[in-house]
Amino acid sequence: GMVVLDDKAPISEGAITGGRAERAAKNHETPDGEKKNSLALFYAQSPVSVPDGDGRKTTEIRDSGAFNLTTEMPRVLRWLSVFLAGGKIAEGPRLSPAYDRAFLRRMLSLQKISDRKGPLWKPLAAYAASRSSRGGKEKELLLQLLHSEGPELEAARTAGTWIDWLMRRPSDE
Repeated sequence: GMVVLDDKAPISEGAITGGRAERAAKNHETPDGEKKNSLALFYAQSPVSVPDGDGRKTTEIRDSGAFNLTTEMPRVLRWLSVFLAGGKIAEGPRLSPAYDRAFLRRMLSLQKISDRKGPLWKPLAAYAASRSSRGGKEKELLLQLLHSEGPELEAARTAGTWIDWLMRRPSDE
C-alpha cells in the first residue's frame, strides 16, 4: 500500500489509509479472476470541516481516490508529477516488507478498536508523547494512560515511532 498525503493531513490518518491501500492491493484480482500481488495507492486529502446534524462543524478525512498501480502506473506517475509541480519522483531504498506490514497490521487493529469503541484519543495522545521532549507533560500523560489501557496504548506508541522513522529517516540508510 502506498499513500500520498498533503502537509496538513494527520500522520495517524495516513497510516490508517495506508492499511486500506495494502488491503486493497491484497484483494485485487486480474480480469481473469486471478489474485496477484499488486500495489494500491490512496490519496488522502487535508482534514475538512463538515457540518454535523446539530449545526456544529466536525473535522474528518476523506479519501479522494484509489489507483491500481499494476494497470494504472503511467497515469499515477503523470498525476504524481503534477502533484510535485515538475519535481522528480525520488527513488529511495526499499523498506523491509516484514516490518512495514507488521506496522500496518498494528494500525489496522487500532482502527478496528476505534470502530468498536469510538475515537482513539488515548493512542493519539500516546503518539504525541512518543515525540515529545523528555520533560514534556505528554510523557507524564502517557505513563498514566499506559497504566489504564496497556495493549492499545503500547501498540499506538510503537506505531507512532514507526511512522516517524519511515517519514524522517535519512535517504542514505
